[in-house]
Amino acid sequence: MAGEIRFEMACGSDTGRVRARNEDQVRILPRLGLAVLSDGMGGHKAGDVASRIAVEAIGDYWERLHPDGNAPIEGEERVNDLLKAVSHANERIYSLSQREQEFQGMGGTVIAAHFNRAGMCAIHLGDSRLYRHRFGQLLQITSDHTHAQKSVRMDLASTEETREGYGWNLLLKALGVDPVIEPDIIEAPVEAGDVYLIGSDGLTNMVGDADLGRCLARNGELTDAVEELIDLANRNGGLDNVSVVLVRILFLD
Repeated sequence: MAGEIRFEMACGSDTGRVRARNEDQVRILPRLGLAVLSDGMGGHKAGDVASRIAVEAIGDYWERLHPDGNAPIEGEERVNDLLKAVSHANERIYSLSQREQEFQGMGGTVIAAHFNRAGMCAIHLGDSRLYRHRFGQLLQITSDHTHAQKSVRMDLASTEETREGYGWNLLLKALGVDPVIEPDIIEAPVEAGDVYLIGSDGLTNMVGDADLGRCLARNGELTDAVEELIDLANRNGGLDNVSVVLVRILFLD
């Protein structure tokens, strides 16, 4: 049976250098082991509202399900409860977009990740990304739900071609645009020393994997690493909102 786990979390979000407002939202609940990031879409149709609903609804729902952060939860129970929380957020966003004309078409990406002694469990929709840094190696855990990434997987286009093609970045899956979601579900063991990064595309489009890895390799304060990553994205152009969540596994017995 798995033993004790200790970890630390930090997060930050910035409007960037081009956008007029920030449509990203992040929320961490360290006592409960939960981290959530959402990148809203819809522009004038209130992408910022969608992302705010997403992180608030998921966090609040999880708190109601598991008010005791020390209670063990793993396996199918954890997956089902995390799916319930994300589905609850989807229902709220979709319902509002159907009722109010000003919110029609809004939605967003989401990564909701839970960490405990059983490992990491994440629910993913869209093109925000989850990475793991372990023993000096950076691994992208999620796969973007975009036309570009689908074409690369099917060998229909190269990564370089998708960067230049119009419409390649269109989302194939998102939160709040359909009444039922079909997200990716990711489960993986964790090890002491792991650092997990959740980032919006405003980070990952501006900062390459090599620079992400170098930043995560430094064994400093997570808050400093969050600030450094946001600063890197802005110095490289800051073309979009930039959001970062970091989780470091300190001890696992």
